[in-house]
Amino acid sequence: MVRTVKHAAILAGAVASLLPVLGVQAAIVTTPSLDKTSMTYFAVSSTDLIDQSQTTLASQSDSGYTPFTPGGAGATTVLNDGSVGTTSMSTGTFEYGDGSSTHGDGAYIVTYNLNTTVNTAGYDITSFATYTGWVSSDDRNRVGVDFTVSYTKVVGAPGTIGNYVNDPISGPSTTGENVSSKTLVELSGTDVVTGVNSLTFSFAVPPKGSLNPQDVTSIIREVDAFGTATVPEPMALSLLGLASLTALARRRKA
Repeated sequence: MVRTVKHAAILAGAVASLLPVLGVQAAIVTTPSLDKTSMTYFAVSSTDLIDQSQTTLASQSDSGYTPFTPGGAGATTVLNDGSVGTTSMSTGTFEYGDGSSTHGDGAYIVTYNLNTTVNTAGYDITSFATYTGWVSSDDRNRVGVDFTVSYTKVVGAPGTIGNYVNDPISGPSTTGENVSSKTLVELSGTDVVTGVNSLTFSFAVPPKGSLNPQDVTSIIREVDAFGTATVPEPMALSLLGLASLTALARRRKA
């Protein structure tokens, strides 16, 4: 038993040492973007893991939301329906949190449960994105975003990928211009989270700014999450072993 554990530790160390050789590097890249021509400028995905139309989404649950439509109508499913919505302020938009007393209630949490019936090992999460949009730069606070992404796994402890803030309030603006933002987070190498069976997005009240600071809220239009089915461990080790042999063969030739 001791020898088995020792061999496992040696194998784990060998695998870790081979990752840089094979070009596997850890990286989390966050790209915040702002457009000042349209509130629906950025294209969203209808084929990502958590889209309503995809079999990779098993179910979802949420708490703390405030729909941004007249009369309080609306559903949280507009956030993962593959559409950024319309240019209307009353259709296809969603408000999750607000610093004022007249709009949202402070926070919004949504959990997307992934389908592990077919992909029993879970999913490798490689990127995710949030999209916002509003009608006027006078309320550009409404396209700021502050959210944290966490996960659970088929096997192993839950964890948090990180907290991300896109504050597009600063910079020149033109009264009446439409604005939208996109916050893209890309994971690569050893930062790709494997074996995931659920993702949770926890939205908070975004930063206050100089533009109408008393009305701090976020008009969320869509949430995307991308990845692939996790390869079962024995197969993953076999592929890694093949790649290792290839790398060693190249070294010998050199």
